[in-house]
Parts: sequence; C-alpha cells; structure tokens
Amino acid sequence: MMRMIQKLTIIASVILLCSPLAAANIDAYARDAGNCKAVLEVEGKLTPAANGDQPVTIATSGSATLVYSELVSDGRSIRSYGSAEANLKIGDIQRTPSLRSNRNLIQLDLGEEPTFTSLQGPLTREELELLVVPFSSDTINRLFPIGDYQVGKQWQPAADDLRRWLNIETITDYDIQAEVVAVEDNIIRAEISGTATGSVRDAPSRITLKAKANFDLASQRVTWIAANIHEEREANPIAPGFDVTARVRLAITSADQNTTAQLTALHSSEPTDTSLLEFKPQNREFQLVHHRDWHLVSENHHLSVLRMVKEKVTVAQCNVRVLPIRDKQERMSLDTFQSHVHKSIGQPLKQIADATESTTSSGLRQLKVTAVGTVAESAIQWICYHISDETGHEISLVFTMTDEQSEAFAGADHELVNSIVVIRSTDEQAQSTVTSIR
Repeated sequence: MMRMIQKLTIIASVILLCSPLAAANIDAYARDAGNCKAVLEVEGKLTPAANGDQPVTIATSGSATLVYSELVSDGRSIRSYGSAEANLKIGDIQRTPSLRSNRNLIQLDLGEEPTFTSLQGPLTREELELLVVPFSSDTINRLFPIGDYQVGKQWQPAADDLRRWLNIETITDYDIQAEVVAVEDNIIRAEISGTATGSVRDAPSRITLKAKANFDLASQRVTWIAANIHEEREANPIAPGFDVTARVRLAITSADQNTTAQLTALHSSEPTDTSLLEFKPQNREFQLVHHRDWHLVSENHHLSVLRMVKEKVTVAQCNVRVLPIRDKQERMSLDTFQSHVHKSIGQPLKQIADATESTTSSGLRQLKVTAVGTVAESAIQWICYHISDETGHEISLVFTMTDEQSEAFAGADHELVNSIVVIRSTDEQAQSTVTSIR
C-alpha cells in the first residue's frame, strides 16, 4: 500500500515573508533519503459479483501502518521497511497481513506501470497489496510543481500523477484543484479537492477527494499530507465492487546520512527480477510461485481457486486442492488418475488427449492428464495434475480454459506446477529424521 519521494539537489534557499501576501519558490526537490510513515484507515462495504442473483453487500473495515525509509533516483525507488502491517475485517473474517522481515528491502520500478518487488525474494500477493497505499511517497513531491507560490495560487495536478495517487488504472475525467492557503514559517500549505472518474480492469470507478498537504521549503519536500478519499467501484473478474471511504495520513522527514548511504548502496546494485509472487494457502501444506497474471479468487482449508487475467481478459482458472495423506504403498496410478479425471469432468468430456507420468523440478511425482470436451458449445481444455511426495502428501491441480485462450495461456501450467514445494509439519520432519537414523 504505498510509494515515494523524489531525488534532486537542494539548489538555493528561499526568502519567505510571513504576511498574507507571502510568496515562495520551489526550484528543486530533495535528493536525500526520507523517513516515511503512512497510516491508512478504510470503512465501507464490498459488493461481490452478482452472478445473476440479487447483489449482496458485506461490511468491511481496516487499518494499515507502514514505516520505511526511501531513496528515489533514476526512475527507481529503494525502500527499507521497519514495519508494514494491517488489521482487516471483511464480514466475519479477520485478517492481519504483514510484510515479512526477510522481504523488507523493496524496490519500486517507476515506469508506466510501477512494480513493487523485494530484493530478497518473491512477495506474496497479500504483501504486495499491503505496500500499495494512496498518495505514494515516491511521487508526492509532484503535488507541488516546481515554480512560484503565493496564497491563492491554484493548479490542477497531472492526470497521470492522480492515477498513481488514487490507485486506479485509467482516469477518464477529473475536476481536482489544488490551492495555496498559506505560506508561512517556511511551509507552503495547500488544499486539494474535487472528483474523478476512471476504471480498474474495465470496472468503472468514481472518486471524491479532499486533502491537505504541506511542502517544507527547507527540506525541499512534502512533509505531510492528510486525505479523505471516497470511492465507488464496480466489480471486475478478480475483485468485488466496493463503496468505501479511506483516510490517509503520510508524514515524511529527512533521513540521516547513514540511512541515505545504505539506501544509495542498495540503489547502486543491479535491479533484481523477482516479479513472481509466492503463494502459501491457508493450510500451509505446500507453496508455489506464479506470475502476477494469476489472482486468488476464493480459498478454504482444502481448495484454492486462482484465475489468470491478461489485458483484462480471463484466460484460465486453476483449482488447487489438498488431498488426504495417502500411504505410500497405495500411491495413485496413472490409469486410476485418468479414471478420476473422466468421472470428474463427466458428460462434457470428449477424449483424453494425453496422459504422462514424470517428476517435477523439485522432485515430486507428477501425473498429468490433458482432456478436451465441450461446454455450452465452447471447446474446453482441462489440464489435470496429481502431485505427490514420498511421505504421502498429495495435491491436485486442474487448469481449465477455452481453446481460443490456449495461446494466451502459453503453457503457464508448467512453471506453476514445477515450483510446488511440499511443506511438512514439525512432527513429520521429526519422524523423518528418526526414520533416517534407524
């Protein structure tokens, strides 16, 4: 839930008058690192996709606090998080996501579509979403364009900056104005308000914004912003609609020389390509990594449903199911697995196109059956896997897609399946150790 500050040199000091007609000039942004604290509070309701039934609303609320140091330069932000944690409530479900301490060094590519990754390894989807907050610190200085300021000055923020600050993909129309309300004690104070319409994955969004911000002329940076954001967004293929009000507070101070030096050293290292996400289901019996095109759409103790969406189009679905532990002497055969696939798909099945037995990259036994058939006059392909280890842990994966989406799918099952790692319980690990000693 967040972003950052911009890096340039402090070129000159500014002369400030403390009268109602005080004027000031911003001619550069801070170049040193900043210490940031972002607090987000959200309250409202979610509206899952209706699926032909009467829409249902679910009360939601939550808060998040993120504390980090940041350095921005050359289109790249480096952050070191002291903490990032949230407390969320959706209906009766409570979640407390947090950023792991071994993933706290974050890089942010500030291209057209900013991308958060960890320098230490793949993030989870939950961690990734925790880092993205409104009014990201990496670009917040641009709220005050370089130039002259006096009380009463008005301007309209750039659409692309607003898109980033409001966390929406496109802005189709907006009427948001900023105005200087005071210039005193080396601080330019502004108020920002208005409305915007846009979309996220083609789901329309309507936003009302009221905010206040301070730009400190001594440190050449925005040091404080408080914003109220009301948003109504319709559901899309991977997320519910919602009607929520978010309250955001961001405070930034200059970091000390040691922090700036540490972040500069990290920034000078080669950018890492860790854009894959790590997926750990609730049961924790296995984990895998996947491309960001895959999104979790539902989950219970035994079943996780992932959906691949590319360019706003649903390409495929993957059902991942944890099966009961089986005695290794009763391992499922390939013929038995084919029979299970045939029975599971039922009448829509036309033929088994392929059936193989092999080993995954992590050494797990893999049974794979590819089936084709027809559903509602559409040609469908099912790619079914049965994965097991020597201790009897079993996982099934079923990838489903239409024939016309098979090219976009591009064999995505191989990478996902080959990344699976079984996580044994402490008791199982202890028993395995005793057995090996004997």
